[in-house]
Amino acid sequence: MDSIKNLSVNFSSALKKASEDNKISKSELDTLKKQATTTDDKAVVEILSEDTKQVSFNVSEGSAQKTFNLSLDDKTSEPKFEKFEASYSSLGEGKPVSGVKSQSGVSQPNMSLDDVAKNFNTPERVASLLESIDYDNKRGSSMDGAGGPLGTQKPEDTLKQFSGVCRDTHQLGAYLLKQNGYEAVQMGYVGARTSHSITMYKDPKGEGYGVVEYGKVYSPEKIKEMLGGRYANSPEEALNALNFGTATTIYKWTPPEKGKEGSVEGTFYTAKYQNYHKTLQLEHKDGIVFDRQLGLQIEKTLSDKFSMKAGVNFDSPGDPTAKNAVHATVGYKTGNENNWFSASLGAQYRPNDGARVVGTTDWVNNPTLLAGADVRGQWTPFKANISDNHKTSTVVSGNLSGAFLALNSQNESDAGRIVNSDKKSYDIEYVSGLPSLNLNLEQRFYGNINPNLSYSVAPFMKYNGALAVAGMSMGASNPMDFANVGMNGKLTYKQGNGEVSIGGQYMLQQVDNLNNTGLGVQGKYNFGNLSVSGGSTVMNSVEGNRVMFNQGIDYNLNDKISIGLKAQQELSISGGKAYTNPGSINTQLGASFRF
Repeated sequence: MDSIKNLSVNFSSALKKASEDNKISKSELDTLKKQATTTDDKAVVEILSEDTKQVSFNVSEGSAQKTFNLSLDDKTSEPKFEKFEASYSSLGEGKPVSGVKSQSGVSQPNMSLDDVAKNFNTPERVASLLESIDYDNKRGSSMDGAGGPLGTQKPEDTLKQFSGVCRDTHQLGAYLLKQNGYEAVQMGYVGARTSHSITMYKDPKGEGYGVVEYGKVYSPEKIKEMLGGRYANSPEEALNALNFGTATTIYKWTPPEKGKEGSVEGTFYTAKYQNYHKTLQLEHKDGIVFDRQLGLQIEKTLSDKFSMKAGVNFDSPGDPTAKNAVHATVGYKTGNENNWFSASLGAQYRPNDGARVVGTTDWVNNPTLLAGADVRGQWTPFKANISDNHKTSTVVSGNLSGAFLALNSQNESDAGRIVNSDKKSYDIEYVSGLPSLNLNLEQRFYGNINPNLSYSVAPFMKYNGALAVAGMSMGASNPMDFANVGMNGKLTYKQGNGEVSIGGQYMLQQVDNLNNTGLGVQGKYNFGNLSVSGGSTVMNSVEGNRVMFNQGIDYNLNDKISIGLKAQQELSISGGKAYTNPGSINTQLGASFRF
């Protein structure tokens, strides 16, 4: 054929880059399609779209001529790995209430643990005992347990010494209630200016969860009042309600047992935690997004590897302490779809941050400046063709992210660890509640069953290093107890401009709420420049089943600008009743630009 002469500058540059290895992949062809503006640009795209494995053509640039001899991927059978996502964050948020009084204290009982359990057999009676136990200031201010266990003391040791820190006292409280037929467990949490543990319980004959905190009992009915008229359906939700949705991370302690020290065994990452980490992550694309939960965010690429964004929150459902918060992030990314690395630094100012004062329902406003970092990457050490249409790859990925600095105006802490200056306090508790450290290993199997039907399957292990550090520093003995282990799979059928997929994930071992057993279906259809999508997912959660629905509309205005609208609704189902939480409903309107 005749030499092609009139390529646009952007298309010519993209073609040269894509053809460096003398092969054009499907993703590279998709990129070239977006860059094509002139008639000759589109002629090249047409050549590269031919149903053949090899093409050759000439391109003239002034008096020079370049010959392209390129191998083409099979357009109908390029396997691609697609993952099914199953995570959630929303819990009910409480409002302050009145009328909660401390129980009267008692003298140290001169009897065995078993006899104490018989005598202190209600939440109110247990609270009267916990109110009387002395707080061990030396143990509370020490990171090494001050000679005691890193986790909790044995219930009988706390009773005998009649002294301990919050985790010792409330592990004893959970033990006593459990011995009297209550469902009881100790839960811990970290937030602004505090790190604390309390006893959660459920009456075997009643509904909802209540809280015992030292000498106070927040009954299931009182927690219901905080939640605006419904019972808390999990210990995590009752804790979040009591703390007005301000915790970053919620920790679950091992079940209380006689003769055993307690340790942290699992965690729940709240909307506050998850949304903060999203402020540190970049898409490395030019765009403007308004998100119901995250507010307005604007991202601008600075080069092919650097990008920055700035954002402002508004009312922030799901994370009330982020109301009117502002943030800025700058970051770097390099690599390809198989092997890549990214790093970013970000700062966020939260004028409405704060926390509940331990032992009360009083709120203390605590404006905070957070500085954080996000480092993540992926390595594919092994990739092979099982056959022409079936592939496998070993993928190792991970991240290290979170806040490394928290400055606020409060010079006191409910957790016993304070670092002061004349004007600012470095909040070590806040920082300890925001780290994310994960190491993931997947063995991916994916391919095309026929030209229209593709599959992806991957057994995986996601090691939660941040939880392991917290768990080991709080009494755990086996670091491998903190790995999420499961199987993920997806089946996709494509016909013409439409596609539909069904996916699922099954957890063999689960230690956090970012990895759940679930099943979902998703559909998408393209009408030229307009595409619509929708789907639903059912997954398990600490409250029962959750059903999530999503809808999306995307429209390409031209080769450089596209706009989109996405919506998500999350229903929690427990005891045959469905309800939503703050942050369960989200809408996102965005625009992306390609220059």
